[in-house]
Amino acid sequence: MADFDIRDIAALKVKLQIIEKLVLADWILIILSMYYDWGGWITCLIVIQIILYIYKSKLRKQLKQKEYLAKVVEERTIELRIQRDQVLNESKKLSDALDALAKAQDELVRKEKLATVGQLTQGLVDRILNPINYINNFAGLSANLIKDLKENITDQQAIMSKENYADSIEILDMINSNLQKINEHGCNTVRIVKAMEELLKDRHGDVTPTDICNLCKVNVDVIRKQFKEDIENKQIQIELDCPAEPTTAEINIEQMNKVMLNLLKNSLYALLKKLQKKDFTPIINIHVEKRLNGTIFLCIRDNGIGIEDNIKAKIFEPFFTTKPTAEAAGVGLYLCREVILNHQGSIIVKSEKDNFTEFMITIPIYRKKATTMNEDSMKELERLRKQISQQEKMASLGLLSAGIAHEIQNPLNFVINFSKLSCKLLQDMEDVLDELESKLPADADEEIREIMDDLKGNMCKIEENGNRASSIVRGILLYSRGKDDEYIPTDLCQLTKEYVWLSYHAVRANNKSFNVAITEEYDNTLPQIKVIPQDFSRAVLNLMNNACYAVFSKSKGVSTNPYSPTIKVKLAKDGDRVRLVIEDNGLGITKEVKEKLYTPFFTTKPVGEGTGLGLSITKSIIEQKHNGTIEMESEPNEFTRFTITIPIK
Repeated sequence: MADFDIRDIAALKVKLQIIEKLVLADWILIILSMYYDWGGWITCLIVIQIILYIYKSKLRKQLKQKEYLAKVVEERTIELRIQRDQVLNESKKLSDALDALAKAQDELVRKEKLATVGQLTQGLVDRILNPINYINNFAGLSANLIKDLKENITDQQAIMSKENYADSIEILDMINSNLQKINEHGCNTVRIVKAMEELLKDRHGDVTPTDICNLCKVNVDVIRKQFKEDIENKQIQIELDCPAEPTTAEINIEQMNKVMLNLLKNSLYALLKKLQKKDFTPIINIHVEKRLNGTIFLCIRDNGIGIEDNIKAKIFEPFFTTKPTAEAAGVGLYLCREVILNHQGSIIVKSEKDNFTEFMITIPIYRKKATTMNEDSMKELERLRKQISQQEKMASLGLLSAGIAHEIQNPLNFVINFSKLSCKLLQDMEDVLDELESKLPADADEEIREIMDDLKGNMCKIEENGNRASSIVRGILLYSRGKDDEYIPTDLCQLTKEYVWLSYHAVRANNKSFNVAITEEYDNTLPQIKVIPQDFSRAVLNLMNNACYAVFSKSKGVSTNPYSPTIKVKLAKDGDRVRLVIEDNGLGITKEVKEKLYTPFFTTKPVGEGTGLGLSITKSIIEQKHNGTIEMESEPNEFTRFTITIPIK
């Protein structure tokens, strides 16, 4: 891992050197253009200089992040190697286990923060759907109100001037168009969120030794039945080329079926698109072979529309698609790659526009595993592997979080802007009505203005819910893009509230039966406090996750006595400090556990539900980065109370 990071850092440094040389060259050209009066070249060169500056800043940020990550990984690797050597001296039988253990722990450290961001993304799904549904509902209601208003205006056409009537209808048509766009972007947001739900699904499951050729045959049959009409009418040929000997790999059958179906559907789509333009012999070829390097090679090739060179590098990115919005979410190929990578394989694409596309997959051949490790080592290794499996999915989402948030933010911005524009148009409509107030019958004027008031109310609610959804998304962006150790004046009340509920919804996403009463008390007179927002929110999230786990675990064990899961959150000023208290009435903490509470990798949670890093990281964030304190009080089976204090800067 360290070697990889070092190579990345070296590459970034080379890029920076090149950029700096280009900047110097550009300045020279700017000076020359000013001296020789080259006219329009000056503007172009200045624009290039700005672009180079932005790119250089981006590279410097990446370099800083890479250097920090390399340092953390290197330090942790050194620690683990020391531990490994000590154990190796005691027993050679544990050598295989210790190597695997070291790698597993290193992975946990590297992915913990990204996993936290992924968890936020989990909570985002449930959290954001509520305001989006409100937006779509209010847009639908408003469209009906516009229809009623048009009818009322038309009824009064006789007493209106042609100019006033035309202005009124034009304004209403514009508002109606805005509502259609609001609904369109609202539905687009829902589509993206639903695609996120697909990303959240666990792609690690039981594996079974399976003949890849048989898997291909089954999926070809499914495609033939599902698209029977298109295949027969267009005379699409599907060829399957398999070796005589078995091609067995250890796979998750359900997941690999999804990969095969997705790739075959993409091939059919490419063929049908090309057939719309010209006649040719459409063919899908599936080739399977066993290679000497211990892998199975699977190639799916079609002679369809192909892929343009400029988008080849993007096809595995989430939410990227060349298909119409209504036809695809843009997560299919991303999920295909994730599944293949989870099978320790690889997937690449080759294509020529209007000629062919082929997806080439390699996965390891199944071999019976021999083990010389003792039982304890096997159990520990399996525990860590399961933890990594859980963290891997969350870390993957963490890497995607900024992109996901950006995808959602775009349609939300349109929703907010169109609602604001519609409010301005409604004001123009009121101005027209004011001119006609003396001419309109009292009952007609009252009815029209009542509808107008309802419309304005709906537009305000659309804007309010759009801003609400947007603030949730901004929280994700802040967390994933925040600069290391950048202290920003922050509304701690708003930040804490946001992450309290993101934690709740993240837990709910995995356990629909989970429920808890959350009481909140915030001192809204607090000034903005300088904190590292992504770090402080991480501390809030860790404590809330633990509180939710404690009350949920207790509720599952209570059978007779009534139990009401409760979490209390209080944020208030305490002299020259801010005090945050998060208290739950869950399982509590024993004396033995209290002594190890902040120890890295120590956890009382079952396998796959905790890494033992959350509280140690929280303590570091509060004490080292914010010069604060963190205290814990608890009584077994009664309560647990964490109190954080940080100075007001």
